[in-house]
Amino acid sequence: LTPNQLPAFLDPRLVQEKYALFSSDDWRYGRTLPFTHELHERYESGEFRLQLNVEKAIIQEAMGFTDDLEPEAFVLFAKALSQTPYEQAAILSQLEGYQSTLPTVLYEALRETITAQIP
Repeated sequence: LTPNQLPAFLDPRLVQEKYALFSSDDWRYGRTLPFTHELHERYESGEFRLQLNVEKAIIQEAMGFTDDLEPEAFVLFAKALSQTPYEQAAILSQLEGYQSTLPTVLYEALRETITAQIP
């Protein structure tokens, strides 16, 4: 459609603005965290990726990605890691708070991975 072909109730500027937004690489591919550490694991029903930006042994920011059918709790767990010490015990303590909301297989895979890969 060209601007001349749009229905009268649509604002051509708004359509152009939305087109620019939805065709941008930021929208299509998402934001990438400049991470210093990454945990990635395949588990029984999927996989997860946890990217951590760590400075002076403190997690400054974290992003989580999973193909699990219920990703919401995992994303919240990742966000909760901000300002957590980059230590196994501290990260596992944060994870415990999500045990009841994370799918069991994802929770167990996270626990095993954190235990194996973080000092």
